[in-house]
Amino acid sequence: MALSSARKQLPSSIPPGGEIESEVLAPDVVWTRFIGHITHKMAALRLPQFKLALVSTRTPSWIMDLRLMRGFEPLAVKAGAEWWRQYKESHGEAVFFVSDQAAARMAGASLSFSVGLRVLTFPTLDECLDHLGVSTRVPSAASK
Repeated sequence: MALSSARKQLPSSIPPGGEIESEVLAPDVVWTRFIGHITHKMAALRLPQFKLALVSTRTPSWIMDLRLMRGFEPLAVKAGAEWWRQYKESHGEAVFFVSDQAAARMAGASLSFSVGLRVLTFPTLDECLDHLGVSTRVPSAASK
């Protein structure tokens, strides 16, 4: 997906179920979108895709885009802890949340404390990308 598409308005309706998608959005920026209801099984199944994105970075910044997430199983947080550990092992230092959901921010704060990573929260993807210095130019590999 191109960055310009990422910056567009959110759809008014979200399909039932859920999905997690990770991709390299810009050099050293991994963007993970959480869509719908997130389950433990889904988080475990999508971990390899996330790890593959991390391999192509040197010092990754990880954007967790939670704008389309509509909820999560409590066990999904346990699976998410492995994502955070993988990110830290890949020399990540901070996780960048794009969310206005208090429950998601609370789970992130708990994981942040247990794994030892900072969390920065942004209300919009534009603000997060601006903070990271990501322009609208995206390598062709980030386009779908």
